[in-house]
Amino acid sequence: MGQGVGAIRLIAAIASATAVVVTAHGSLDAGRFVLVNFFGCFTVQGNLICVAVFAAAGIAGLTGGRQGTVLVFARAAATVYIVIVGLVYNTLLTGVDVGTVVPWTNAVLHVVLPVYAAVDWLVVGDRPALRWSRLPLVLGYPIVWVAVVLLRQVAEGAGGWVPYPFLNLARLGAGVWFWVAVIAVAFVLVGALVWWASRWRGIIRAR
Repeated sequence: MGQGVGAIRLIAAIASATAVVVTAHGSLDAGRFVLVNFFGCFTVQGNLICVAVFAAAGIAGLTGGRQGTVLVFARAAATVYIVIVGLVYNTLLTGVDVGTVVPWTNAVLHVVLPVYAAVDWLVVGDRPALRWSRLPLVLGYPIVWVAVVLLRQVAEGAGGWVPYPFLNLARLGAGVWFWVAVIAVAFVLVGALVWWASRWRGIIRAR
């Protein structure tokens, strides 16, 4: 069973990586590709984190290796990040142009991988119960990401890069902090659910 789970995780990693590459290529062809902006998007970063994590976990499953503490924590963090990507996109960004020129990649990046990551974490019982004291560590990355996005807008002024409309300082002003708070709460809640679910033994037993 461990090898089957490992193979599925590798497939998920390849699908996500392919979607990112195709999206970048489509944006380049459309004349919309800016390297720092493309890789500055939380969706892209979240998917690339999942690519690395699922590839590592997939290889461990295929070779019969065990996942170390660092990899299990990385899987938990990746699950939180990509689930938030799915939730934000499907609630706040429906109908908004987020730069995905090729339609099918949109589904992979914002729906398929978030759903898969959540199911994998809940169903496959190959992770120990996580320590609650480590949950705050998951929040460090999105906090830094938001800070960079807002500081770039301040530095670049009007017309500067804005990855998502709810972070647009020029349009929303102080209202941006409302959405930052909402999404921060979402991170805490999803993180708590992921940590709580680590105590669930899962349905599939895998090493």
